[in-house]
Amino acid sequence: MENQQRSNININGSGTASGGSFGEVKINGSGTITSDLDCNAFSCNGTSDVRGNTKAERIKVNGTASFLGNVHADNVKVYGTCDIEGNLTCREVLVSGSFGISGTVSGESIEIQGSVSIGHDCEAEYFRGRGGFSVEGLLNAGTIDIELYGKARAREIGGEKITVKQGRMFGISKLISSFFSGAHELHAGTIEGDEIKLEFTRAKVVRGKNVVIGEGCEIEEVEYTNDFKILQDAKVRSYRKI
Repeated sequence: MENQQRSNININGSGTASGGSFGEVKINGSGTITSDLDCNAFSCNGTSDVRGNTKAERIKVNGTASFLGNVHADNVKVYGTCDIEGNLTCREVLVSGSFGISGTVSGESIEIQGSVSIGHDCEAEYFRGRGGFSVEGLLNAGTIDIELYGKARAREIGGEKITVKQGRMFGISKLISSFFSGAHELHAGTIEGDEIKLEFTRAKVVRGKNVVIGEGCEIEEVEYTNDFKILQDAKVRSYRKI
C-alpha cells in the first residue's frame, strides 16, 4: 500500500527535485536530487546528481550518475558511468560500464564486465570479474572467479575458491593484445583461500590448502597445507608446506 501511494519523478530535459520517498525516479535529461532519496526504482538515461544518501530497490544507469552519499539497493546495473562518494550495500551488482565507489562495497553477487574502482574493501558471496578492477582494500568473497581482459588489482584477496585466468581472445583482439604484454594481469599483495588456481598473477604471498600456480605468474612466496603445483612458465621464488 505504501508503494502505491508514492508519487513518481520524471525529469525530461533539465530539472531539480527535492529528496523524499517516491515510486519511480526517471531522469532522461539532466536532473539533480537535492537531498536523501528513497525510491522503488531509479533510472538514469542522461546525467543525474543525487546529493544525499540513496535507498532503492532497483538502480539502472545508462548515462552518467553521481551519488554523493551512501547507496543501499537490492539490484544495481551500470551500463554507463556511475560514481558513489560513500558506501554501496546491495544484493546484486552488474557493471558493463564504468563504476567508481569511494567507500566500501558489500553484497551477495558482484559481476564486472566493464571497469570498477573501489576505494576500500569489497565483500560478497560471489565475485566475478570479466573486465578491469581496482580494490584498494580487501577483496573477500566465497567464490572469486576472475577472467583477465584488462588490469586488475587488489591489496588483499581472500575467499574459499579463487580462480584467476587469462581472458581468451581471438583474431584481431589477440593480435592487438600481443603488443601490450603484461597489461592483462592481476596484482595483489596477499592471496589467501582454500582452493586457489592462478594465471598471469603477480603477488607477494599466496596461502592456501590446494594451490596451483600457472602460466604467466610471478609469486614471491607460496604457503600450502595440502597440495601445490607449478605449471608451465610460472615463477615462484620460495614455497613451503605448513
